[in-house]
Amino acid sequence: ETRVEPFEDEFEVHLVEPVTQTKSNSGSRQPPAEEGDGPRKLPGGAAMPNMYEVREDEWQKHDFDRESALRVVATQDDSFDYFINMDNLYLLNELKVLSADVDPKLVQSKFKFAMVLLGMMILKEASQSNDGDADQALSAEGTVSKFTSIVAPVILPMIEALGDLDIND
Repeated sequence: ETRVEPFEDEFEVHLVEPVTQTKSNSGSRQPPAEEGDGPRKLPGGAAMPNMYEVREDEWQKHDFDRESALRVVATQDDSFDYFINMDNLYLLNELKVLSADVDPKLVQSKFKFAMVLLGMMILKEASQSNDGDADQALSAEGTVSKFTSIVAPVILPMIEALGDLDIND
């Protein structure tokens, strides 16, 4: 209706006979191996760490304040629990200025996973450089808390800015 010349295109349709599917022979699938035994192995990969969202009413328990972002605590099984401050000042500020088309849960998830990934990388680097020294491991946990508090004001704007880049930028 808005064009002077109508838009036209020609095409052809070729009909073919329908394809009939044949059933394959039912084979037996190997069950997963227990603890690496047997020919079939369980899929490898890193498991998600234990992540716990902390709200303002629990700050004292986790030694958080309004600018704290992440705290890691060593567990008895040589892993870490990750406590994320979901009432972080900078996260709450980002949530206040969201446009209507952005889901707040998505922004919270970005913050949460960004902080945990940063914490994991700091701990990994510390474990490779300290050869199992317990004092170094304790200072690595403090480093995680300090570093994530430092980057908390810029992590969400950085994620958004990087997400908006295109190949020409």
